Amino acid sequence: MEGGSLFNSGFLGSSFLWWVGQIADDSTWRGNINPGKYPDKNSIPGWGRRYKVRITGLHDQGEDQIPSDQLPWANVMYPITAGGGQAGSKATPNLRQGNMVFGFFLDGQDQQVPVIMGVLGNNSQTALNQKIGTSRVTNTTPGTLGTSGYSEGAVPKKGSAREVPPDNDKGVEQPAKKPAPPPTTSAQDAAEDAAAQVGLDAIDKDRAARAAKEKQHQKKQDLERHQHLVQQMKTQMEYIKQLPQILNVRQSVTRKLFF
Repeated sequence: MEGGSLFNSGFLGSSFLWWVGQIADDSTWRGNINPGKYPDKNSIPGWGRRYKVRITGLHDQGEDQIPSDQLPWANVMYPITAGGGQAGSKATPNLRQGNMVFGFFLDGQDQQVPVIMGVLGNNSQTALNQKIGTSRVTNTTPGTLGTSGYSEGAVPKKGSAREVPPDNDKGVEQPAKKPAPPPTTSAQDAAEDAAAQVGLDAIDKDRAARAAKEKQHQKKQDLERHQHLVQQMKTQMEYIKQLPQILNVRQSVTRKLFF
């Protein structure tokens, strides 16, 4: 069986793929969660607590390419202290629409059976959007993904099913930041800083004096080199002037010796 063409070794952990995503508009999955008792096995479209998750990098962030109701169902991985539901031993996941969750694909490379392992936290200073299930953010239109759990989706809740945000969850301003206290310095620190500054000033003056001296010495060497070149040129010019006379003398000597 393990070597068959229909066998997916991802279910045995041969390819473990992580993902991060956002729970979609609850109007696409809240029908799977019955608020009361289950009259029969056909009273809900699925089983257990499952959520539609829009996975970053795999699904477009907007509704145009992949509507939320077409997203895959994501199961929840519970801790051993929560139980599996048998014999009344179970726990209820506290997940809401807009939550950023992470997990892995149970089917590996097929990437069709996501499992939620955890949720990324939020705080009151995060700016949250009040609508979900829109194309406000897409793969080509950037924006913030932070979304309120009380945000309004494609199908608003009615009656008692509609949650009312508590007053302590309506903050729209960030807490004022306390100004940083001015740095305190002791008299000894001030004296050490002053001494260090004096030492730096002395070092700067010494460097400036040495730089000026080196510049003056270089200028003197350049002048001497220039004067030496000028003297060489003068000597060569004098030799060139006397060259005809020297040639005449040589010719006279040559005639006397050979004629």
